[in-house]
Amino acid sequence: MLIVKRGDSTDKIYFLRAGVVDVEVPLRSDKNKVTHEKMHFDSLNAGSCFCIFSAFDEDRKQKFDFRTSTICIVETISASDIIALQK
Repeated sequence: MLIVKRGDSTDKIYFLRAGVVDVEVPLRSDKNKVTHEKMHFDSLNAGSCFCIFSAFDEDRKQKFDFRTSTICIVETISASDIIALQK
C-alpha cells in the first residue's frame, strides 16, 4: 500500500510504530520524464519517522514514494503542530 507518493503535498511527519516501509525513488528516462520504474532506496523499521520536506518551508512536496511492505501502524503529526510545540 502506498502511504505517500512522490509529488504529494503534505504537511505531516509520519511515525512508523510497527512494520516495514520501503522508500522508492521514481526513475527518470533519458528525456528527464518520470517513468513507472522505481529504484529501492531504503527500508524503514518500527521506530522510524519519515517525511522528505522541511517543516519550515512552504514547498512540502514529497521527494520519494513510501510504500508498506508489511502490515504497518503509522501515526502522523502536522508541521503546524510541530511549530506550535516548538514555541
